Amino acid sequence: ANGDRSKPLRIHYPVDDPFVQALKDYLHVKQANRLRYELDWIGLKPGDTLELPSCKRPTRIIAFAVNHSPHWQCLGYRIEEQRMKLRPEYQRIQGDRISRCIRGHEKEYLREDWCPILTYTGDSRPVKDPTSVLQSKVLLIDSTYLDETENPEAQHGNIRASLELGKRAEISHLILVHISARYHLEEIQTAILKYKEAYRYDGRIGFFYEDVAYDV
Repeated sequence: ANGDRSKPLRIHYPVDDPFVQALKDYLHVKQANRLRYELDWIGLKPGDTLELPSCKRPTRIIAFAVNHSPHWQCLGYRIEEQRMKLRPEYQRIQGDRISRCIRGHEKEYLREDWCPILTYTGDSRPVKDPTSVLQSKVLLIDSTYLDETENPEAQHGNIRASLELGKRAEISHLILVHISARYHLEEIQTAILKYKEAYRYDGRIGFFYEDVAYDV
């Protein structure tokens, strides 16, 4: 309400989503005379990148394909931050020794690299290929069901698949979202602990259930 109304509002969306087109049509017909600013609609496809201005470090969002609707391409989003990382050939040098080597020779020992900070799948079936979420610091992932057996044809993920992906993709902090309210809290916690042990996942785990955040 307090934003600059002289600037257009930029809205990014999955380019093939028909419901977004319906929203655009509604706003054009019903709200065009009420809006005090322009709407700038920008469709996104898998692989598209958005630069985020005004961040402390260079930061970008990358859209990637997820499998949810059989009729159009849905997207997940990965936020990456550019950081200085030790070059692979020096990663065996430990502790104070590497600190002394780097001092004054940053360009020789360090390189700029994009680090995934936060990844969000949105509504999605289980993510089969870990590449799009690999080594994310935080992954928010659709985990509607306990496992696949409850609804094999569902267009949503499940806790078992999410824990397996967390291990394969080396996720630091896994946050399970969109969990069905059909389950009791104890059922959810039991399933998480079961698959955490089964896949030997040692990262942090949290989940949202009925609008409350929990840690495991």
